[in-house]
Amino acid sequence: MDWIIGTWVGGVDAEGLVSKEVWTKVSEGLYAAEAETEKNGVLVTSEHMEVSVQDGHHCLIVEHGNFDPVVFNFTFEDELSFISRNDENEFPKQIEYRSEGEELVAIISDGAPMMEFRFQRQ
Repeated sequence: MDWIIGTWVGGVDAEGLVSKEVWTKVSEGLYAAEAETEKNGVLVTSEHMEVSVQDGHHCLIVEHGNFDPVVFNFTFEDELSFISRNDENEFPKQIEYRSEGEELVAIISDGAPMMEFRFQRQ
């Protein structure tokens, strides 16, 4: 999972939003990220994420605002990617991360609707 470590910045989207994720390795098997989205230099949204092991299985935990953390259990993992799911979550139900060289790709989906985020390593 060390491929995810680093500072990742996305391009400006059609609404003028810029996303950034900073991933660190906290300890063996535990990774943490702070994610922020800004518009014109003003913070619009932020969230905290962790990849950890619970009950012997990898999971992605997402904390957004004042909401309870949501756990997405890994359904697939290889050397440069993972897919995690939580079918009980309203949206998204699936979060995928993968490394494409100096790009980090994040895809969130709920069946057919999908949002793709591409980040460049800083």
